[in-house]
Amino acid sequence: MKLVLDNFTLVIFGASGDLAKKKLLPALYELVKIHDIKDNFRIIGFGRSVYNHETFRNYLGETFAQAKSGVACTDPQFKGFCEKIFYVQGDYEEASAYQRLKEEITLKAQNKQVCSNVLFYLATPPQVSALIIKNLNKTPGLNGKTGQCWNKVIVEKPFGTDLKSARALNHLLAQGFLEKQIYRIDHYLAKETVQNIFAFRFANTFFEQIWNSQCIDNVQIMIAEDFGIFERGRYYEKAGLIRDIIQNHGLQLLATIAMDAPKSDREDAIRDQKLKIFKAIHRMKEKELRNSVVLGQYEGYTQEKNVASDSQVETYAAIKFLINNQRWSNVPFYICAGKNLKKNLTEIVLNFRKPKYEYFKEKNCNFEANQLVIQIQPEEKINLKFGAKRPGEKMIIEPVKMAFDYKTSFTQKGLSAYHRLLEDAILGDQTRYVRKDCVEELWKIVDNIKTGLKNEKPIPYKPKTWGPKVLDF
Repeated sequence: MKLVLDNFTLVIFGASGDLAKKKLLPALYELVKIHDIKDNFRIIGFGRSVYNHETFRNYLGETFAQAKSGVACTDPQFKGFCEKIFYVQGDYEEASAYQRLKEEITLKAQNKQVCSNVLFYLATPPQVSALIIKNLNKTPGLNGKTGQCWNKVIVEKPFGTDLKSARALNHLLAQGFLEKQIYRIDHYLAKETVQNIFAFRFANTFFEQIWNSQCIDNVQIMIAEDFGIFERGRYYEKAGLIRDIIQNHGLQLLATIAMDAPKSDREDAIRDQKLKIFKAIHRMKEKELRNSVVLGQYEGYTQEKNVASDSQVETYAAIKFLINNQRWSNVPFYICAGKNLKKNLTEIVLNFRKPKYEYFKEKNCNFEANQLVIQIQPEEKINLKFGAKRPGEKMIIEPVKMAFDYKTSFTQKGLSAYHRLLEDAILGDQTRYVRKDCVEELWKIVDNIKTGLKNEKPIPYKPKTWGPKVLDF
């Protein structure tokens, strides 16, 4: 079925940055190809870098040519895509630059009679996002109060740097946009395997029946990256690993596993259930925090560009969370995330309780508990580990695996997370975006941890390892 998209202009703030060139524009190109969108869209890049329309297109062509896709602006299909891309140069605090942006949007809409609907994408840090939103609010035609056409805004994570700044950003957005026009993005929510968790749980009766504290002993969430901070020293010195990864990706994965079934198919039903989990996460006191959190910093971090030589910023964190509700009573959820670890790996492991049958005790059987592993990246797999009798006379139980792999089970090509999220925003579906109350609740959790551990020094660990030794929580 062909997707019908309204005429739209996508404005990307921070258009020459890594996110735009490595994720957003490739996702847009795929969206245009898959849905055969020819004339009813425009892309306008906005940034400080000095480009005009032509030089910006050439820059993108070179970027794409270096990527795995191998396309360039000389390829016919990509050339047509490039012709829909324009550029406005300006400082984010410069009011006149937003007037130039408005004129560019209006000019394209008048000339082609399309693109009067505008989606703003803020691919910028939180402090820059606030500047952009202020200027959008002050410029008639660029905020959410536009009459018949729609204007929407996507704000990249992290949404703020703490609860106070997140609330201020929410307040600022509300001055120019309605909540239904605001899209707070966390691309993990649109990953294929994360989406599959809902189907896996709620479409399979036997799993949902054992998804509770009676059967599950603990849940482990790993988000490991095998690279450092690159040249993001200024950002990381202010953020740290907990704000950068656990506040959004980590806790969103936790909520996806822990939430109850949505009560309907409306777009807020899933977010309502997630909010209940965020509110139910136990707020630890200082003593509890010191027994429930391990912080680390990879050796060589203080030699990175724009990093203080005596920095105590964490690049690794392992945190034990408890959820105060009936389903998950006394079940620890461990989130472990870090930079410069042994390999890229994002997975969720549910460790089940061992059975207590007297028959196996009498036979002196020593076997492992059942385990469910949901791997999100680099592979997209689900593995179930269970016990089976080894052939022979004796009752010897060994662990075996039952495996599901997206690559071998389906022939259809999946959508990239950014492809799916851009499509959702254009069509007006907020299901996979983060709601105002949810983002504020997430910051309450993280602020509690950061305040309680404000004097805690991270443990050094060697790059390309699994980080510091995690305590036996």
